[in-house]
Amino acid sequence: MEMLSPLLAVTEKGKVVTAGELTEAVREVTTRCLAKEKLDAEASQLEEANDSERAAEFRQIYEKTEALLTQIQELLCHEKMDVREYAQILDAGFSQMEVGTIPRKVDRVLVGDIERTRLREVKYLFFTGVDDASIPGRVSGGGILSETDRNFLLEREDRIELAPTPRAQMYIQRLYLYLNLTKPSRGLYLSLSAVGSDGKSLRPAYLISVMQEMFPSLILEKTEGVGKLSDIQTREDALHRMAPLMRSYADGLMQEEEQADFLALYGMLRDSSQIRAEVEAAFKRYEHHPLAGALAEAIYTTHLENSVSRLERFAECHFAHFAKYALSLQEREEDEFDAADLGNVFHGILEDFANRLEQEGLSWKTFSKEEGERLLHLAFEEYTQTYGESILYGSARRQGKLTRIERIMQRTVEQLQYQLKKGDFMPEGVEVDFQQAGDLPEIHIDLSKEAEEKEEKQEKEEQRAIPVQGEIVLHGRIDRVDLAHQADKVYVKIIDFKSGKKDFDIAALYYGLQLQLVVYMEVAKAMQQEQHPDKEVIPAALLYYHVSDPLIKDGAGKSKEEILSKIRSELRTTGLVNESDQVIALLDEDLSGAGSRSDVIPVKRTKNGTWDSTSSVVTQEEYDRLASYVKKQIRKAGRQILNGDIAVNPYQRGDRNACTYCPFRSLCGFDPSIP
Repeated sequence: MEMLSPLLAVTEKGKVVTAGELTEAVREVTTRCLAKEKLDAEASQLEEANDSERAAEFRQIYEKTEALLTQIQELLCHEKMDVREYAQILDAGFSQMEVGTIPRKVDRVLVGDIERTRLREVKYLFFTGVDDASIPGRVSGGGILSETDRNFLLEREDRIELAPTPRAQMYIQRLYLYLNLTKPSRGLYLSLSAVGSDGKSLRPAYLISVMQEMFPSLILEKTEGVGKLSDIQTREDALHRMAPLMRSYADGLMQEEEQADFLALYGMLRDSSQIRAEVEAAFKRYEHHPLAGALAEAIYTTHLENSVSRLERFAECHFAHFAKYALSLQEREEDEFDAADLGNVFHGILEDFANRLEQEGLSWKTFSKEEGERLLHLAFEEYTQTYGESILYGSARRQGKLTRIERIMQRTVEQLQYQLKKGDFMPEGVEVDFQQAGDLPEIHIDLSKEAEEKEEKQEKEEQRAIPVQGEIVLHGRIDRVDLAHQADKVYVKIIDFKSGKKDFDIAALYYGLQLQLVVYMEVAKAMQQEQHPDKEVIPAALLYYHVSDPLIKDGAGKSKEEILSKIRSELRTTGLVNESDQVIALLDEDLSGAGSRSDVIPVKRTKNGTWDSTSSVVTQEEYDRLASYVKKQIRKAGRQILNGDIAVNPYQRGDRNACTYCPFRSLCGFDPSIP
């Protein structure tokens, strides 16, 4: 009874209790009975018995139970109830709880042909083109060898292997048909065209009659396309064909001579509820309805906790942001190692490597090749063995990725050291969390009217209709911050590691799609200004580094030095660099003279010594304007979020748009054809 005493204490007879008090009591009971420790011990025993799936399930039980208790406390904290009601709520929560491992395979749609495609565990099979022109398929006719010649060669002692005869090919086709038609476990659909691409009629293949003999109840259904208005004979026929005709009219695609007849037909049918629905669909226009202010405030509160990537997501599409962060919708987990996992592994290994350097008293500029390889291997082994419950060791194919990942990381460490050796910067921190910055205004961004009035007049009038009170608190981690010190100045360089190639895009920044580098620099600057109040803090470079080990084309016949030089050029950082000659010298001391190009930063001099048009350089004043603009964009996004803006407005730039890889496409129903 001692274990249950916390629960008994709050359920004394006559005592009024809340769901929050009961939840805390249940938590105390689970702690006293060592529930987590016992579940972990059971999971460890299952792992030792090579039952990793059940072990993973046991490890999820405590986590999911804790999540349920948290939800009850957040939603019903102050609700008064008795133990019976609380138990019913717990039972309802437990009944919806699911534990399990991510399946090794996922549902998919496979398109292929009957000969080359291998089908396994098929639920539904759609077999198209079942006409006499395709089944049976064409077989090659007589060749150079006659049937007698073929038999003679087959009867020889060395038995020469020949291609199947036309007769054998027919039997092979039937075998393929049988194998494929018997694969689906839930449904088989056969379809054919009545007319071929040449306009000639097609007849059903013999397979159709065979299936109808086997299953007499099967009916060959015919679907009719949209014919001419003159083909309509009855009212039912007209109702059946009005939908595509209505769409053709609404889109302005109907010929002028047909419009009069169509409108006359519509006049006869407009009282039909079906026609009214079709008219509404054909002339549908998208109308944005924001969330009510009180509802938006209840969802987000006036204290917005946002990452930079979340703000960029809002800029991509307001509805996608709402679906992910307000509704907390998630894609179904799959047992795969994807690009996001690869990026996490890269970041984790580099952070571990940097920590090991510090523990051994080494710096990024002083460790030897052997020391770097040793420490990197230790960091690699430790991180990959613990990442995602050892997802990288889940299959032989994934384990094959490990060698490639370690090779990439060795190249990365070598290149990062080379880049640092070319200048005066030294790493100050890795994975620098915004929380280390405290209450700096670069992180706590005021959304109030008072802050708004400090902005430009144009911006103020644009936002005056949105009287928001609140703030955005930014969260994030800067991959690496490098510093260079001089007597009265501190120069700041930030690096963001990317698993894919990425360039700084000023247009993307303008639309709020690429705020990360500027926000990171502003936070890093503010942190240094707080530490060095008597010095001027200057932004030197905002850089992306592509973590990779590039293959060099046309490397044959070239020396190792030439190949290494090309690799270093391929791994040159991208981003923005302060154009000051003094700053450039701190970043790359070898960059001097007309026509020279850096292999560590994105700058190049012309023959007359000026910066080449391909150089990504900005003046201090230009950077300050960028930083000011980014802050305005963040304020604007914060106000829109708190005002309940959930418009379906995916960005479109050329052939790229926010819908391409969006997991919520089926939810929003966005149709670019609807204005």
